[in-house]
Amino acid sequence: DTEGDTITYYVSFNDTFNYSATINTTFNASPEKTYAVNVSAFDGTEFSSNTSVQFVFDNLAPRLDNGSNGVNTSGFRSSNSLTINISVSEPFNHTYYVRNGSGGIVTNTTPTANGSYFVFTFSNLADANYTFSGWANDSAGNVNVTNNISITVDTTFPTIALNSSYDINGSIVGRNYITLNITVNETYLQHLTAVLKNGTNTVSTQNITGNSTPSWNLFNFTGLVDDNYNITVTAEDKAGNRNTTFPNITVTIDTTAPTLSIIS
Repeated sequence: DTEGDTITYYVSFNDTFNYSATINTTFNASPEKTYAVNVSAFDGTEFSSNTSVQFVFDNLAPRLDNGSNGVNTSGFRSSNSLTINISVSEPFNHTYYVRNGSGGIVTNTTPTANGSYFVFTFSNLADANYTFSGWANDSAGNVNVTNNISITVDTTFPTIALNSSYDINGSIVGRNYITLNITVNETYLQHLTAVLKNGTNTVSTQNITGNSTPSWNLFNFTGLVDDNYNITVTAEDKAGNRNTTFPNITVTIDTTAPTLSIIS
């Protein structure tokens, strides 16, 4: 001071005395914590009044994760309404968005927040590919972004047709097998199932991986006896949309030659 006395500074953090010092000093702060620092000076005779300052030390970004109460994994969806739920852990003020887009094209949507998560529902989405993510920053400027969720919205049902180069509805064949070739109009075809019945009895069920290329979804039922058969074919896409042939495909097997007799 002006009298040449040695000044000792007494420093406390959050009402807890930490140390005294005669020069500038540093201390280790824990992240995401508010500190109230009080400093007083002693010149060997008397103490000065306290000087106080309060600050927040925050060097951690908000913790984000794709929440469990919404769409949280990439894949196909048969609904044009999707709810994105992002869990968040951040003790101080923060700004948050649900993002729809990828690369340089991003739409920031302000969601509804509730303490530990924020959520937004996208409605009336057209059939297309989408990329969703959560974004947040805190009052210290720390930023975090979730992993992208890639969603294909597909609300369109597959369409099914019989290839006329093989057995068709109403066919009568003189062999013990039936071959169907199914054409499916579907971008994201998953699989097809064909069920062969004679009357109410199920004779055979076949499943094949779907092929969107026309005329390449073959079913071949062999070892059949003479009878009338009904076949139902169902196509399912990766979003779970299903379509079934209606009416059922009817094929008759008749391998028995006519009997002839001479009437005198």
